[in-house]
Amino acid sequence: DGRKIRHSSPRPDSDRAEHPRRRRPRRTGSALITPGQPCLHRPCREIGWKPIETMKKILTIVILLSSIHLYGQKPVKVACIGDSVTYGSLIEDRENNSYPAQLQRMLGDRYEVGNFGKPSATVLKKGHCPYMESQEFTDALSFSGDIAVIHLGLNDTDPRNWPNYGNEFTSDYLALIDSVRASNPDVRVLIALLSPVTPKHPRYNTGTMEWHAAIQKEITAIAETAQVELIDFNSRLLSRPDLLPDSVHPTAEGAGILADIVFQAISGRSDF
Repeated sequence: DGRKIRHSSPRPDSDRAEHPRRRRPRRTGSALITPGQPCLHRPCREIGWKPIETMKKILTIVILLSSIHLYGQKPVKVACIGDSVTYGSLIEDRENNSYPAQLQRMLGDRYEVGNFGKPSATVLKKGHCPYMESQEFTDALSFSGDIAVIHLGLNDTDPRNWPNYGNEFTSDYLALIDSVRASNPDVRVLIALLSPVTPKHPRYNTGTMEWHAAIQKEITAIAETAQVELIDFNSRLLSRPDLLPDSVHPTAEGAGILADIVFQAISGRSDF
């Protein structure tokens, strides 16, 4: 058709070496980056951002914060307020076998249980050994428990106490609860029905059981008046007189039952 066809001749190798093929720059954000060259994007240069190293640092911080939250939490403090039954009188190795000590093992490290039992202590301020005047009560208030478990009243059945001042039991018990609440307004208070006194007790038939029953009724009413929780230290031991060798104080096994009653009230489950 008369048209001429132009043929391009191949470039010599020497020319290729002098003029290597240029790779097209790529765009990153608003900057052009030539492959093989460092990022010249201004924000990256200014902060020296390195994705992998940055993510490692963030992950480390998250782990540290999680650890601080987990291990930095204060334990829930449980103050066990009571008489010789709480203290662990007559129990062999009471430091490990009293009911508060056994409760500590049941609850674990997230809790701190304090034993503020005072042998012979009474609720009655005019009783022969008023708990509210004891060092144990002062220590219990300083402890400022998140939970307070109160088991008092057994010694108020003494002939020196109930016949003379029994009509003051409720007001004195309410005053004790008020003092506990004053030390920590958010405290959760549990008060216990009295643990049993068995028929072998020397005063069993000389008024003690009658007064024991009267105190049980008053404690039930006090729980409702003060709007606190009522737990039962009586029923499970009543059928086990073998665990009350002196008719009043439980053995280590008996103390374990009391610990389980408190554990169940606090955690909602039983360890037995």
